[in-house]
Amino acid sequence: MNATMRTLGAKIEVEDTVVGTFTYSSGSVGSLEVTTAARPNDFEESISIVGSKGLAQIGGVAVNELQIFTPDPEVCSDYSEDFSSCIYGNGHEKVYKDIYYSLSNGRDFFITQEDCAQSIKLLHAFYRSDEKRDWQNVNEDGESSRLGRDDEEISKLYRTIIDVS
Repeated sequence: MNATMRTLGAKIEVEDTVVGTFTYSSGSVGSLEVTTAARPNDFEESISIVGSKGLAQIGGVAVNELQIFTPDPEVCSDYSEDFSSCIYGNGHEKVYKDIYYSLSNGRDFFITQEDCAQSIKLLHAFYRSDEKRDWQNVNEDGESSRLGRDDEEISKLYRTIIDVS
């Protein structure tokens, strides 16, 4: 994978724009474009997955509807569901309830430790690629010097108790 990351919008502690290119072991290629810096208004809110047999695009004002589903657009509504309760902060509550349910009922949670480890490897590969300005193998070990760095000023924000009464 090869990625470029920047902070282009507001002054924040993380990158708000990423462009990445992937090559898979099968020889397939993929691309990723992510930004939260499309201001003053969000121009588009969507996730598109394009494959050899069609396209699925999730969009809407809060990325809460299946908008395109091919090769048969007529069945789009058959595969759609309203998941607006899981977005813009509302999703955290549902995740916490799912975790509680899994722990209290002795059931495995649908996200495994391996899933989490793979996500962190991917994030490190993004950062390493940007730092080295070169291709990185996601499956190779190696951590970015930027990902997970200590920032006491930012950490204080999360330790501050705010009285909202």
